Amino acid sequence: MKILIATILCIAAFYTADALKCLQCAGVGYNNCGGVKGNEKKMKALECEEDANFCYTQREDSDEGVVTYSAYSRGCLRQDMQNGCIFDDEKKVTLCLSTCGKDGCNRDNGVGAVSAVFSTVALFAIVTVILQ
Repeated sequence: MKILIATILCIAAFYTADALKCLQCAGVGYNNCGGVKGNEKKMKALECEEDANFCYTQREDSDEGVVTYSAYSRGCLRQDMQNGCIFDDEKKVTLCLSTCGKDGCNRDNGVGAVSAVFSTVALFAIVTVILQ
């Protein structure tokens, strides 16, 4: 019994659980954090804090008339969030969030999520016109 306890203690002393690794950055436009020309595919995933179980990618698209921009944020989360997009018509901003739970999984740039929002808005507009 003493040998078993000693063996368990030795294993526990040398065992270290690997923390989740996510891309971690923030930026506006086509930069090292995101965008079509971003370097997110080449970025190294960094270790998260112990209590983080999810990675995220957040994309904000703004259409301010003449100026249009995209801002990206990537990092670690403690809890899973609902994936999807919201559109603020007054501020002309679309905010998309996607989460995942594997090392380096937050390399996406939210293009699919943004396309889905615009498709939904277009469908809603068409239905509104038809019903009038």
